[in-house]
Amino acid sequence: DQASVAIDQIETTLGLMVRSSPSTDLSKAFPEIDAATGRLSGAIARIEASVAKRADAHFTNTMESLMAAWGATLVIVLTSSLVARRRYLVGERIKARTTRRAVQGVKDVLQAALDGADQAPETASVPDYEAVNEAATRAYAQMRDLRGRCARLQRSTSFIQDLQDTLIVAETEDEVLAAIMRASRVAYPEAGFRILMLDPATNKAQIHGGDNHGALLDGVRKDPAVQKGRTVPFRAEEDATRGPWAPTGESAYTSTPVSVNGQVVALLQLYNYEADETHYEEMEAMALAMGARLGVARSLAARELEAGTDPLTGLPNRRILNDRLASLDEADLPYGIVVADLDHFKNLNDRFGQETGDRCLQLFAEVMREACRDSDVPCRMGGEEFVIILPNVGVKAGLAVAMRIREYLYEAVAGQPAQFTVSLGVAARPEHGRTAEAVLRAADTAMYEAKEAGRDQVVPARLLPTAEAV
Repeated sequence: DQASVAIDQIETTLGLMVRSSPSTDLSKAFPEIDAATGRLSGAIARIEASVAKRADAHFTNTMESLMAAWGATLVIVLTSSLVARRRYLVGERIKARTTRRAVQGVKDVLQAALDGADQAPETASVPDYEAVNEAATRAYAQMRDLRGRCARLQRSTSFIQDLQDTLIVAETEDEVLAAIMRASRVAYPEAGFRILMLDPATNKAQIHGGDNHGALLDGVRKDPAVQKGRTVPFRAEEDATRGPWAPTGESAYTSTPVSVNGQVVALLQLYNYEADETHYEEMEAMALAMGARLGVARSLAARELEAGTDPLTGLPNRRILNDRLASLDEADLPYGIVVADLDHFKNLNDRFGQETGDRCLQLFAEVMREACRDSDVPCRMGGEEFVIILPNVGVKAGLAVAMRIREYLYEAVAGQPAQFTVSLGVAARPEHGRTAEAVLRAADTAMYEAKEAGRDQVVPARLLPTAEAV
């Protein structure tokens, strides 16, 4: 194509030359040019053929070289891929085995914790999983600690439930104390335990339980547990302050206050125990339960006392009298009975008025209290009639008490406008009967005999035939 363009340009150039110089004869030049052109075209054709052949050969060689290079590259790539895959698979298998070992170790540790084993099992040393093993060991320790806490909580819950079941039937303060002492032996079987009952009137405390049972202590309200209102463990090596409330000879003890309606009424003390291994949850549970039940028991006692007390004189009434006599009969114990009746009391009321009469009844009640022992039970039966129960005595002792009442009454009313006397009858079990009804009947009959004899007298009951003494 380029040769044809060159010939065209030569012919164009010759044409221009003829037009510019008409005298120039170029006719012979054209055939030569044509012949040259033909030769040139043939040469060009041969060159093109040679170039094409060489180009084909070069292309073929180039493609073969490229294909060979591509083939080699592909082989290398495939080989590298296979090697890399093999290495990857081997690594994954190793990693899988390592992971299984680590996971199995963690499972063993956790299972040991769930089973309550004393010691965690040894785990395989897996470098990549050291943190996991350490975490599993920590989890074991925490689970073991949690398991121990749960066990203690279950024991504490069971203990509290049993304690509440025991206390719910305790109706008196003595029964509450006895229940707490039994519970302490369950909670702390190897330790010493005692209860200090505080008396707000005297600031003293009475010991229940332990070696000094029944003893009185001073200054117990200075115990840190009472002052702080919470459980306080005492360590001799940490606190040199000791008081009379501390158990004798103990270097370590724990005090827990017992409160009723916000006021500390007792102190629980634990001693002779391993301080580092003892928990105080049971102590605090006992204190809480004891305070609650003491409040109930004291309320019951107050209501019982109110129900069994004569509101005017403060003496026990007929209900307490009957209960006390029934208990003495049931125990088959001897006792004396004094029946007292104020002389001409109706006339005294009519003359001086009911208010003065009430004061006379209160005065006689004080005389009876002063003349009786602490174990005796003076009661008001109603109106101006009174009865005294004298446990474990006979008629002779009953007569002495009756005579003492007459004496004290003379002294009490001397110089007062409203003066009065009393008639008394005395009987005893078993001399005058085996039952309270029989003894009361005998004493009442003796009192009426004193009235008929002129009043202001003490008369013993007559001994009845055996058939009547029932």
